[in-house]
Amino acid sequence: MVNNPLAHMLANQLYFASMKPGEMAEPVTVQAELYHGHDIESEDTSSLRIITADNVELIFNTSLCSDRKIDPIVAIECDNATIEYINFEEATITRNNGNAEQLNDPANKGIHMLERFSECFEADKPYAATLETCRPFTVSVNGVFESCGCPHRIDKKHIRRFEDGDSVKTVIEDIDSILQAAHSAGKLFSEIGVDWAKKSDPFDVGEYKQFPSSGFGG
Repeated sequence: MVNNPLAHMLANQLYFASMKPGEMAEPVTVQAELYHGHDIESEDTSSLRIITADNVELIFNTSLCSDRKIDPIVAIECDNATIEYINFEEATITRNNGNAEQLNDPANKGIHMLERFSECFEADKPYAATLETCRPFTVSVNGVFESCGCPHRIDKKHIRRFEDGDSVKTVIEDIDSILQAAHSAGKLFSEIGVDWAKKSDPFDVGEYKQFPSSGFGG
């Protein structure tokens, strides 16, 4: 989830958390809980907390084992308002005085990104995201695995598998409500009392140099 398919959601959170326009926020600590309901080695369900150099807290809760499709939601808590950004299309800005504003942009973002990428390539102009720009994301992802180690397999008693068209669907019991509860509380799965959740310690990435470090799998 943190690398694919929702890597862009984590990258967006780092971007929104930055105090500098056009840059991602620098992570200082990463605390991660990684799980898999599918019979795979990597994670398909993630719960993360990242603290940035400016002391901004990022919470990232996602799963590919949901019972129904849930659009990605980013909640941004600002000094004077709270913003909910849904599926890269809709935003609701609720100000502290109670006034609310809704914005909607249904444009195809994928086409826009490809067009901009092609224009930069053809004109030999700098790309919007350089390798340097993306370093905080890479450090964050490395910190995820440094904090948790190998993803935890969720016990099969919490898993449902059934035919879904020409495929087989894997669902973690109650994961939809778990995701909503974690999102509303701004907490990790282990912090809201999920039975199968396993707490991990925060990992310091302030001076991070290489993966894996000597503390991998803390």
